Amino acid sequence: MAELSAAAVIDAMISQPSPDTNYGANGTCELNIFYLGQTKTGWTRVVANFDVSAIPAGSVISSAKLVRYFNSTSPGGNDEKISRCKRPADWVEGEVTWNDYKLSAPWTNGGGDYDDASPGVLIAALPSGSGSHETAGLGPYVEDALANRGGVVSLHHRLAAEAPGASRYYIWRSSEFGSDEWRLVVDYEPPAAPSGHESRPRPSGRSGARPAQPAGGRRAANATRASRPATPHRTQTRR
Repeated sequence: MAELSAAAVIDAMISQPSPDTNYGANGTCELNIFYLGQTKTGWTRVVANFDVSAIPAGSVISSAKLVRYFNSTSPGGNDEKISRCKRPADWVEGEVTWNDYKLSAPWTNGGGDYDDASPGVLIAALPSGSGSHETAGLGPYVEDALANRGGVVSLHHRLAAEAPGASRYYIWRSSEFGSDEWRLVVDYEPPAAPSGHESRPRPSGRSGARPAQPAGGRRAANATRASRPATPHRTQTRR
């Protein structure tokens, strides 16, 4: 079994109340819901790319998980939805906003384009306190990325309930934080070595070992041979 730990290559929060503001340089990623009294005033989502192309072709993916360090959460008992971002190679960290995936290039839908069908949507529990937290179940996203997207796992995060009736916030360290940045950890079984690369025994006549020399070295050996009577030549008949 082998393991790949891939830090986020690019990541960014996108904000509905500030739809044209880029947060790609922020040290945190945030899933927030804002309420003023009984009125919802805005919410945020997160997009991120992880590169798993270093996994050898033909490997079997055993499991994959996100490891994140949450600075703060409130309250516990909420879920997030993780889907495949539909523009893995298009969106630009320093330009992405709620409205656009890059400068003057709008998402099909504000808040990011995502696919809940392929490889599916993952609903995962968010922590109720700060500290390191693992989210399992990302294996299908890794398999999809290796098979179809050049090894780029592009994720779209949003709260499962975006109209909960009260404010929510879940904040974790981004790739710009400087320590404990989030990462995608993949366990996989590398492909078996090709049969042509298997070690084979050498023929006995080509072994690396030299026959032992008699005492006195080659001269002694030649002398021994010279003292033997010549062997008459015999004609051999092939069968």
